[in-house]
Amino acid sequence: MPTVASLRSLVGAISLALVAAACGDDTSAPVTEPFVTSFDRMWNTVDREYSYFEYKGIDWYAVRSAYRPRAERATNTPDFIEVVREALGTLRDVHVWILTPDGRFIGTYTPTHRRNWSIAIKAAQLQRPGWVNVSPSLYHANLDGVAYIAIATFANGQFDLAAFDAALDRYRDARAIVLDVRMNGGGNDALAYQVAGRFTTATRTTGYVQYRNGLRHDAFTALTARTVGPRGGWQFTRPVVLLTGRGAYSSTEGFVSAMQVLPNVTLVGDTTGGGSGNPSVYPLRDGYGISVSRWIEYTADRQPIEWRGIAPDSTVAFSEAAVAAGEDETLTYALDLAVRLPAARLPARSGQVASGALGARPGRAGSGGR
Repeated sequence: MPTVASLRSLVGAISLALVAAACGDDTSAPVTEPFVTSFDRMWNTVDREYSYFEYKGIDWYAVRSAYRPRAERATNTPDFIEVVREALGTLRDVHVWILTPDGRFIGTYTPTHRRNWSIAIKAAQLQRPGWVNVSPSLYHANLDGVAYIAIATFANGQFDLAAFDAALDRYRDARAIVLDVRMNGGGNDALAYQVAGRFTTATRTTGYVQYRNGLRHDAFTALTARTVGPRGGWQFTRPVVLLTGRGAYSSTEGFVSAMQVLPNVTLVGDTTGGGSGNPSVYPLRDGYGISVSRWIEYTADRQPIEWRGIAPDSTVAFSEAAVAAGEDETLTYALDLAVRLPAARLPARSGQVASGALGARPGRAGSGGR
């Protein structure tokens, strides 16, 4: 999911490009076109590029009819931007946002999922002896022979691949690793896949993508397979318990999709956030821009990630009050599972529900919520 943090490195270049595109060669010149003209350009851009109209059952023409009259009545830029924000909000897409001239991001849709991770959990962890806080994006610990590594972002300039590799080297002889991405809103897909490459000894298909490719809302390219292959001088092939939750979006969901096809990986926690768009930014006016989702991403079993998310093998029940207080029921369950997983083989991927004990659960397609 693009956050202010994960996209900060793009802001300067994108902002300048948007100002130039909106204002012509003289970037200091004011935009004089009517607000409704800017609205029409926004509508046409989304109509041409957006990837989830058919999937979500969105009547984009009805959105135009509802919001265009308000754009005609707008008398200043802030009022116009609010009209655009509400119109884009009908897409209910975390990858559709407005970029301001000063580099801020205005979201158009905010999911209301319960989350199984909190800042209080991290604070409680780092107060304990033996925890290593490498950076805000990476921290780890040895928990009675099981390694725990948390990756809080895959954003350029914030996630350090070499630092992750150093942490992994430190736990090379651990009987199992608990890898935590519950708090990771995404970032760079390539970085995420490089991390996944440390856990596989063979190249595997991890999912598929297809892009909008024509004026029709149902016009797409053919499915293109995504793959992950081995990276580094060695790969960790003992059990890996990957912690997931509603706070995991975007490139992190691509990472989860890659990890779930590996035979030594078990997903534990909650369904991921369900937001995958691979957006591009287009000019709006007055130095503002909009991001638009351009692809549909699927898991290896060809289930779309948007709105559904990726369900875990073991769903861990949690209390919102406990999470807010810094108590981590999901990690407690994962550590118990990690020490019980055989080093040479894993349980069948039939799925489990965890609430202090293991039991059956529905298939892993998930019901990520909208």
